[in-house]
Amino acid sequence: MDLYKSMLDTNDNTVRVSLEIVLYVGMLFFLFNEFRELYSIFNATGSVLGYFTDFWNIIDWSLIGLSFGALTMRILFFLRPEVQNFSPFSETIVEITEASRLYNNSFAFDAIAASFGIFKIFRFFDLQPNLLVLRRSVHRGVGDLTSFTLVLLVMIFGFSLAGMNIFGQEIEEFVNPGESFVALFLTVLGEFDFDAQLSVNIYFAYGFFLIYQVFVFLIMVNIFLAILNDAYLAIKMKFDAEDVEEGPPPLTIRQRVAKLRAWLRQQKLDQRIESLRKQQRQRELVERRAQRKVEMAKLKTLKAMGIDPEAEKRKAAQSAAQAKTIADGNEAHC
Repeated sequence: MDLYKSMLDTNDNTVRVSLEIVLYVGMLFFLFNEFRELYSIFNATGSVLGYFTDFWNIIDWSLIGLSFGALTMRILFFLRPEVQNFSPFSETIVEITEASRLYNNSFAFDAIAASFGIFKIFRFFDLQPNLLVLRRSVHRGVGDLTSFTLVLLVMIFGFSLAGMNIFGQEIEEFVNPGESFVALFLTVLGEFDFDAQLSVNIYFAYGFFLIYQVFVFLIMVNIFLAILNDAYLAIKMKFDAEDVEEGPPPLTIRQRVAKLRAWLRQQKLDQRIESLRKQQRQRELVERRAQRKVEMAKLKTLKAMGIDPEAEKRKAAQSAAQAKTIADGNEAHC
């Protein structure tokens, strides 16, 4: 009930709220970049269909929507009258069901948004060849894994019905098909109570457990691993067989960092050169101004002595023009 009210009371609250402010400022910048990308694609193609057909753009907008949705819920929770006026010493009952729903849902939205944010890591697997092989292996095996998962679920459901009929009268984990399915799924992960099954019927317990482990764990799980292994080997062989002429191999993270450092050094060098050029231009400008002042002072001195350099230049130019005219006339006469 004290959400955002005690943000300055302790250092922990202050740090938490400060980080949340930084987070949403970054999300606003992220949103601005998405709109800019959307606008550039619309200008280039005249449509936004190409933007929304990209799977990662959908993930980006889901992340943005969930994040700001969670923030909106927390703000609405904070502004509700029953939250603002809440007192633990009130003698009357205060209904806070809607407020608590907003509070819980806001953090649930945050949890889903965090999952989308972690999932975006796969987008950057292209930066490293080994990670790219891993991502493409998973992508290649999706179709086979989907079919395998359906078969596995059907098999576990069949065993869950058998387990319910055998152990459902005495073991709570097998009381209905849903509970039985969950119990058998956890058995694949190594979490089961075999002693409880033995207490019901030792022969059925051993038979059911061994058959389930052989068909589901030993066979089906290994088929799952084989599908991933086959997809990985196929992608790995494809990468190894690529011709060098098709283009240089993708840069590793270390090579990209070295390239970035070289670019930063070049930028600093360019800035230094531009600074030196600017200083040189300033010195040349000062020298030209000083030379112009000397010429103006010299001209002023000559005028004071009764000499007009500009008039002499004009007379010299007129004399040269007359001489040229006479020469042209003589040439035409000849």
